[in-house]
Amino acid sequence: MFTNRKFANIDLVAITTLLVIALFFSSRALANEHSSSEHLSSEEVSSCGGECHILDSYIEGAKHNSKLLAYRHQENWQLTCTDCHQRSEETIAHEKRVYQSGEYQLPFYRREFSNDLCLQCHDDYDGLIERTGYFEDEGRINPHRNHRRQTDCSNCHRVHRRSRFSCSECHKSDSWGEMLPEGWQIAD
Repeated sequence: MFTNRKFANIDLVAITTLLVIALFFSSRALANEHSSSEHLSSEEVSSCGGECHILDSYIEGAKHNSKLLAYRHQENWQLTCTDCHQRSEETIAHEKRVYQSGEYQLPFYRREFSNDLCLQCHDDYDGLIERTGYFEDEGRINPHRNHRRQTDCSNCHRVHRRSRFSCSECHKSDSWGEMLPEGWQIAD
């Protein structure tokens, strides 16, 4: 009889401990969800656990800055961060360690993507030249039809920063600004 009471006390302690742990983690999860839910979609919150608050400026740009490609991709095609930023569990764990250590710089370095990433959704490069032929119909230059042939998309197209017209690095003109889409900047 004494033994049963002993086990009953142990069970009570174990259950109480488990409840305290569960309450701790659920309140922490709710705090994370509340602090980030106004900035992130539920998919994005679950993909980084709501711990990546340093990404808020990038996410806000994607949701509110119409001059950014991230905004246009999100607004026009309902793409989310994870459509382009697919990361392994190992990479996510590494990024969380770096974030928690505080050893990172903002803004983040400019990440180079291959054209293959862009061309997963967009036409092949020849199709892209045809699709942007309306520039020429309007008397403007089609930047995809150029003497360098196929260039890296990221030479001009920036997703989280203003895109820049890299042709103007060599080809100087006062009229470039009139020929570019809204929000683009002329490269120096």
